[in-house]
Amino acid sequence: MIIRYSYATKQMEPAETQAINDTVFCIRDKYVNAYVFKGYEGYIMIDAGIKGSRVIEEMDKLNIDPADILAVVLTHSDLDHSGGLDDSIPNFRFEDHRKA
Repeated sequence: MIIRYSYATKQMEPAETQAINDTVFCIRDKYVNAYVFKGYEGYIMIDAGIKGSRVIEEMDKLNIDPADILAVVLTHSDLDHSGGLDDSIPNFRFEDHRKA
């Protein structure tokens, strides 16, 4: 099972970190993407990537302050979607997609 997972992740090609438009941002973290949506009072993040420090580095390229992330919604709890949830994003509120 681990060999199959490792092979599959090597085949993944995430998009580069970029502004999609004025309010939607794509964040690359290794072989996955997280998305950040700008609102009136801050940002909402969809998935958190694998490693918080790497996600923060990518957000910095787009001038997004991690302290302005108000909520993180995970599509599911696998490590490649939730691993970035650590002290790097200090003010977020966690939202479970099953309750959204």
